[in-house]
Amino acid sequence: MAEKLIVSTLEPVEIGQQFNSLPLHVTLMPWFEITQESASTLNRYLNVIAKKTDNIELKGEEEAMFGENEDVRVRKLAASTLRLVHFDILAAINWSGGMCQSPYIAENYNPHVSFVDDNSIAQGEVVDVHALQVFERDPQTRARTVTDVHNFAGNVAV
Repeated sequence: MAEKLIVSTLEPVEIGQQFNSLPLHVTLMPWFEITQESASTLNRYLNVIAKKTDNIELKGEEEAMFGENEDVRVRKLAASTLRLVHFDILAAINWSGGMCQSPYIAENYNPHVSFVDDNSIAQGEVVDVHALQVFERDPQTRARTVTDVHNFAGNVAV
């Protein structure tokens, strides 16, 4: 089983890039487990989802503290399009045979950008994201590697 995460990063990332801690991003689906064979099916679904999604506009709202111990500083986001994409991805994971046991999915999904080194988006700031990215976590080192990038329909190269 592979441990995967689906996000939209605020800055572009490339397949094969590895991170010890994730760059600024909005989580579209928290960590979940899936077999490598099922992951290829999931990627086909994710490509369809991305191709029907325009770039997503993130608008920073109030700051909050998340996590079991309320020790993760985040900027909440206006949620409409993010929520729709989240539900599409959740369905795709289920159809592909993956399993997400996070309590923060479906009706409990609360889109946000965590602060990284005191950086996030500001309240009222608007930022577009142009793709969804799949990360895989190495079970030994915990490093996170970009395994797939699916550009949104609105991401047109100039």
